[in-house]
Amino acid sequence: MNDHGIGWEMAKLKPAFHPLVGGSEASICFLHRFCSLSLYADGMIVAMGGFGGMAIAVKAGGTGDVTETNRLWHHPKTKQRIGSGAIHDGHIYILNDPGVAECYELKTGKLIWEERLVGPGPDNSSWSSMVLADGRLCAINHSGDTFVLKASPKFELLATTPLGEPDNASLSISDGDIFIRTHKALWCIAEGGRPQTK
Repeated sequence: MNDHGIGWEMAKLKPAFHPLVGGSEASICFLHRFCSLSLYADGMIVAMGGFGGMAIAVKAGGTGDVTETNRLWHHPKTKQRIGSGAIHDGHIYILNDPGVAECYELKTGKLIWEERLVGPGPDNSSWSSMVLADGRLCAINHSGDTFVLKASPKFELLATTPLGEPDNASLSISDGDIFIRTHKALWCIAEGGRPQTK
């Protein structure tokens, strides 16, 4: 319980961020029990909560509680999200639970664009993390519709591919192959013309 009577837990993020925030005495107070993602790029740490939590960005470094002294921006309440985001060229990309992709400016927290990712399946909601590969973002929704977006401050949907099978996971990338775990199968999508091993 905090001083304002809100039944959220005060969590110090020192254990997770210790190597990036600064010395062993540096910490960030995150006023919510869920932190669905934490990202680091260009000397900045971003933490975003799910379930109506907050989002905060701070400069890495310092000692003690750097929540106020190193704060770059703060959103008191964010949309529902489960998955993690990705940072590319000074922008944060995140997919919310209802299937809305968002792009924020890393340094300011300013929303650049938000677009609902709609596939042919009946359920466009998603628990997927945004996966960044070769300047592209990949995600999947609960219906098994996969999406590829350009990682750019201008929204551009490059492809939508339905797998026709429910999914609650995120995509994984290894050696140029994309792995997708649906309810009944493990998919491997590889670039055409490349020899495959069994």
